[in-house]
Amino acid sequence: MATRRMKTRTVTGPAVGSVALIARPPRTIPADHLILEARRQEDVRQLATAIVREDAKFRALVRVFSILQECMRKWEVTLSIAAGAF
Repeated sequence: MATRRMKTRTVTGPAVGSVALIARPPRTIPADHLILEARRQEDVRQLATAIVREDAKFRALVRVFSILQECMRKWEVTLSIAAGAF
């Protein structure tokens, strides 16, 4: 890995010839922090989308099952799973 050059800026003093160099402190946040943060946010967004999608599927299944139960009550049909008549 190539060494990075320290970024500096010059500051002039009260006298004509006095010039000082002030070095910027090194970054405490890694260079790829923004990339990793964006990836993490995208993963959380995809997980939330998947949860909502699965919840919608579950709600649709429950709705179909309740309609089926209502039809079975209407036509007086029973399922006897214990008797093996399914």
